[in-house]
Amino acid sequence: MTHPDRFLLAGVMGWPVMHSRSPMLHNYWFKQHDLAGTYVPLAIRPEGLAAALRALRALGFAGCNLTIPHKQQAMTIVDEVDGLARSIGAISCVVVRPDGALAGTNNDCYGFIQNVRQEQPGWRADAGPIVVVGAGGGSRAVCYGLAQEGAKEIRLLNRTFARAKGIADEFGGPIKALPWEQRHGALEGAAMVVNTTSCGMV
Repeated sequence: MTHPDRFLLAGVMGWPVMHSRSPMLHNYWFKQHDLAGTYVPLAIRPEGLAAALRALRALGFAGCNLTIPHKQQAMTIVDEVDGLARSIGAISCVVVRPDGALAGTNNDCYGFIQNVRQEQPGWRADAGPIVVVGAGGGSRAVCYGLAQEGAKEIRLLNRTFARAKGIADEFGGPIKALPWEQRHGALEGAAMVVNTTSCGMV
């Protein structure tokens, strides 16, 4: 049952953001669990992210999710970053603490791996080379999760090679950055391809 004196506010910050399905999904569960509240899209330009996050408490928000392009920048704004998010190098969720402090965490890694397992119960990360396209906050979570699951070879592609190389150098292990010009050859023998870019968002 809902609390008679509390209306829950949450949302997703991004630029752009209207493509996000998060409001539809979260509002469905609000209704299913009889919670008084709403989850809204928040179109926030990168230069306005700090002000928007700091305004969450005053506006009565319980927190928010983050999408492109805010996941890495937000790490420099929030007051706390948990160990997982720090290891990934990006946050996807901000919680407003009772004292107003902003706590950042990352649930992209868990969500990605669990979704793959749900759709492909027999999936194994070490079944063959995995190609990951993109080098933003989402890519970091995917690469981290795949490495933790035992992937032997992760071929990371991005139009800006330096960004992909930065992730590969930071994470090490099975991740190898490849120039964008090698994208077609990178698909050879791949057991899985993951697109973490904004291309194809609906």
